[in-house]
Amino acid sequence: MEIHYIKRFIVIVLSTLFFNLQAKRNRILPSIKPQNLSEIHLEDVPLIEKTSLTMDEAVQIAYQNKPDLKAYQYAIEEGKMRSKQAISGYYPTLSMSGNLNQTRGQSEPDLNIDFLAQQLVLNFAGPIEQYRKAKKVTQVIEYQSERDKKNIRHEVEKAFLECWKVQQQNTAVRSFKKSTDSGYEKVEHSNKLDLVDKNDWLKATADNAQSLSMIDNYYEGVMISQKKLEFFMGQPVDLEIAGVKEIDSRYVNKKFHKIKLNLLWEDDNKDLSAKPVDFYYNIAINNRDELKMADKTIAIAKDDIKLAQGSRLPVISVSFAGGTWKSFGDPTQEIVPAKNRQNYQTVSANFSWPIFDGLQSYYQESASHATMLKEMLNKEQAVQAVKFDVERAYFAYIQSQTQFKAKNFDLTRAKNELDLKKQQFKIGIISQVDLDSAKTDWEKSNYTWLDSKIDLETKKQDLLFACGYGEFNIE
Repeated sequence: MEIHYIKRFIVIVLSTLFFNLQAKRNRILPSIKPQNLSEIHLEDVPLIEKTSLTMDEAVQIAYQNKPDLKAYQYAIEEGKMRSKQAISGYYPTLSMSGNLNQTRGQSEPDLNIDFLAQQLVLNFAGPIEQYRKAKKVTQVIEYQSERDKKNIRHEVEKAFLECWKVQQQNTAVRSFKKSTDSGYEKVEHSNKLDLVDKNDWLKATADNAQSLSMIDNYYEGVMISQKKLEFFMGQPVDLEIAGVKEIDSRYVNKKFHKIKLNLLWEDDNKDLSAKPVDFYYNIAINNRDELKMADKTIAIAKDDIKLAQGSRLPVISVSFAGGTWKSFGDPTQEIVPAKNRQNYQTVSANFSWPIFDGLQSYYQESASHATMLKEMLNKEQAVQAVKFDVERAYFAYIQSQTQFKAKNFDLTRAKNELDLKKQQFKIGIISQVDLDSAKTDWEKSNYTWLDSKIDLETKKQDLLFACGYGEFNIE
């Protein structure tokens, strides 16, 4: 009989160990493994097979290669597990204890087993309240992740536009360099033959030096733009912009440029000035993650107040206990009396009320209330900062738009001037030097027009970023 109970005890213990191991095996864990940049480069980023790159693709590559974004995934998973851990406080708990006793004179050992089941019924500072708080903490982390993703998107988009600009400007720069050199050589030749006024020669020399400086700045800017885009994309590749041909090899370190990509971008031609600044302010209020985080932080402080208040209220639980044991006779007697196995079952309702806790809960409530007021003020400050961000981005966009319109007029003027000079050159009214000067002016206007166009697009991206990339329609 005793052997039967021993077998049952061993089976129960082994079953408990098995279910614990199975629970560990089946628990939900993040599926993404940490990777270093070299692994990401080989496995996740198919750039080595690409010949072109769009802005959206650059943003997605950046998302893949930022370790801090992957760290957020683990932090969010941790928060979800803590929420489940909190709510599990309302699940019943089961425990078992037992022992084997061997007394002198016994032929077999005795097995005593006790079971205990407990169920929490009511706790005003218990699992449900802790679950709500843990869920809000997880939401704060999610908003932090979204905020950082938007920051990365903003930086990648601006860097991409810079690279696209220098890619488009390269044709103009090479043509500009050719016409500048040709025009200056002719001026120099005319000066040697005293066919040009000294003031005109000095002006041509100064213009040539300024043009060469602009060309140098362009090629140095190419390297800076490429490195910025590489950095904000997470440096998955060593980038070279297709179509950008250098004049001097000192601007390009050949061994670092492995992948040549043609950057593709089309202007959506949206005029954000069609709406007033208040329109964008309202979008920002609803979409900026800083304000969403502030709301959740205030709610967490309110939960802490409720937890402090609830800790002063009663706690109710029920329990069931049961077991089996044998009572012994006097072991010193020569003949041990027969022993009868006895069972017991007990059901109880438990009630506790912390009437006085040394004012700890009152102090905690006061501290949480102060935290709530602080977070409310922080939100007011964040709202003011959002308003300033939107207004600054909006009026910077308006200013850039005005400048771009002026550049459009200047570009049209330079084009018309070049067409006129071509006609005048054909009929012999002007010299080749005058025609080359008009070509140089046209190339320079085209170059600065691209600068202004990308500046306008960058200001547009700044405004969209200030609005939290909220969706809206421009009619």
